[in-house]
Amino acid sequence: MDILGIFVSYLLGSVSFPGLYAKIRGIDLHRDGEGHLGATSIYTATKSPVLFVVLGVLDAAKGLIAYHFFGVWGLVVAMLGHMFPLFFGFRGGNAVSVYYGGLFAITPELVLLCAISEFFTSRILRTKWRHLIYLLIRGVPAVIYTYAVPAYVILLLRHAWFYYVRFRQGSS
Repeated sequence: MDILGIFVSYLLGSVSFPGLYAKIRGIDLHRDGEGHLGATSIYTATKSPVLFVVLGVLDAAKGLIAYHFFGVWGLVVAMLGHMFPLFFGFRGGNAVSVYYGGLFAITPELVLLCAISEFFTSRILRTKWRHLIYLLIRGVPAVIYTYAVPAYVILLLRHAWFYYVRFRQGSS
């Protein structure tokens, strides 16, 4: 991947559709949502499944486009742009939708199966451990398509950092 691909992928990832929606509506997703700019935070703040799906699909499109034009490293850079967006003070989302969007270009059926599995897991389990199960589900495409492992590693590192900061703040 060349410098232009890195630049384009990062800028693409930096466009946060949940962040834009929240800014237009005057919602603080860091306070009222899950603490980050993502579709799940929109759902937490608004309780709207329609917004969750629409904004999640728009974020997933960023991953799909980055993967289509620049391969797995374009996806990784778009995920980093989503996590640390230029347009939102480098405070972004966890990039789950972006990750799934990029993998959708590789294996749409498996991505849909994983997303459906996450949905049902969220309905069945109400413990803090469900997030670990989500990470295991998200890892399935990377295990099958090993060239997607770099994107999954970035996802794992972001989640580890996010939950480390969240639990550290909660315990002080």
